Amino acid sequence: ANETSGLRIGFAAVTTRGCCKEEAKNIGLLIHEYLSNKITKEQAKEKVQQLKDAGCYIVSYITIGEDDSLNVADGLGEGGYASYYVYENGSPKMNNNWNSYFVDAGNPVWQAKIIDEAEKILDYGVDGLFLDNVITRHCYCPTCTKLMKEQGVDMDNPADVYNFAYQATREFAKKIRALVPEDKYVYTNGFGESFARTHGEVEC
Repeated sequence: ANETSGLRIGFAAVTTRGCCKEEAKNIGLLIHEYLSNKITKEQAKEKVQQLKDAGCYIVSYITIGEDDSLNVADGLGEGGYASYYVYENGSPKMNNNWNSYFVDAGNPVWQAKIIDEAEKILDYGVDGLFLDNVITRHCYCPTCTKLMKEQGVDMDNPADVYNFAYQATREFAKKIRALVPEDKYVYTNGFGESFARTHGEVEC
């Protein structure tokens, strides 16, 4: 499976001047093209700058809580898939609304993957990041189980497992915030089990 294509990543081009409308239509393709090696890093940065020069405010979207394709990664999950998926009946649990797969945002393997891509995206010169689906989920994968044992978490207590996952997700959010320069922004959708929105979202 393609390890890059699983990330749901794109750009939002926001403008109050009514300009760059045509360019903004296909902006979501830009990051995918670069990460798939269809265009160079320099070409991607040039495109972002063109949009900014036209009056657009560029925010890059990354989904934190879902993966758009099945990947192997560390292979420690059920069926030989990545350990960071949320599993149900022996298989990665699917979000049928988006044909994607739920992940544990607190899993270190997933976090390393997201941070790597976030660093690449920020190098384009975007104005900020929008982190979607920042949701805490109970996880008993081998990676999280090892960490919980090391930290003395009572894995028979769902509340303790949830708190472990919550703190891991919280620390993950801090790591991403630390990547973003002070003059740029991080927007989030969701934290804990509830959705804490920092934005107004219009999809079309």
